[in-house]
Amino acid sequence: MSEEPKPQTGRIGWFDLTVPDADRVRDFYAAVGGWKPEPVEMGGYADYNMALPETGEAAAGVCHQRGVN
Repeated sequence: MSEEPKPQTGRIGWFDLTVPDADRVRDFYAAVGGWKPEPVEMGGYADYNMALPETGEAAAGVCHQRGVN
């Protein structure tokens, strides 16, 4: 049985933003931080995983505020 790698100190593990205008927030973080958005189909619309520019690893989500979310 293999062990999961230990998180690195000071590194983002995961962070979600649930906002009324996810497209605008996605564009802001892509422009300012260089994060690469990856659409995640949600059944009629897309939320976004945001990948770190250095590694391409997804580390955050930008989600549309809908319903009870």
